[in-house]
Amino acid sequence: MNKPDRILLIGGLGFLGKNLYIELQKNGFSADIFSNIDLSEKDPFTRYFNGKLILGDIRNIEEIKRIIGDYTIVFSLAGLSGAVSSNYCPYLDLDINLKGHLNILEACREMNPGVRLVFPSSRLVYGKPLNIPVDEKHPLQPESIYAINKIAVENYYLLYHKLFDLDVVILRISNPYGPFQHLSVSNYGIINIFIMKALEGEKINIFGMVINEEIIFSFRIWENYLLK
Repeated sequence: MNKPDRILLIGGLGFLGKNLYIELQKNGFSADIFSNIDLSEKDPFTRYFNGKLILGDIRNIEEIKRIIGDYTIVFSLAGLSGAVSSNYCPYLDLDINLKGHLNILEACREMNPGVRLVFPSSRLVYGKPLNIPVDEKHPLQPESIYAINKIAVENYYLLYHKLFDLDVVILRISNPYGPFQHLSVSNYGIINIFIMKALEGEKINIFGMVINEEIIFSFRIWENYLLK
């Protein structure tokens, strides 16, 4: 990445987006955020954020088209979290996690074909692991609508690279944790639940003694990407 790059974080007020924004600052970059939620004055992230906040929704392609042409790198972080909940709200997950990203790709193809587009997928595309650690050769056997849509979006990104030469990067992220993560919501991972139980003095049940190397601190995800 070059210092003059204009960077946009779509869905940048989520857990990963906030940590990415801070990591970009540490490395001398600036970025704007496109989000469907406003930044609360009570949010501790306000002490770090000094960029431009653009309110909009990835389900509205015209809102994306209006702003996407101004950027050289776009991190496509927007989405609806929750593998289990996706199985009970399949159309909502489809609308946001699949159609929303197709809108981003179409907007880039039409308005900014030279942009670099980074999409964070999920280790959930592999389903229950047949071996630990899981590598990219592991069979794809999703167990949720959420994971199925992640696989579909990965293939959309690869297709747009093949057909329209869009510069795309796909990351399959495993069990991230770190600052700004919801501590009491199981949709966002297991480490946050462990931390909440520890803070409240509750018992933490661990089934099995397998050391899982797939848990990753959120800063390391972006540190590894930014150093390339």
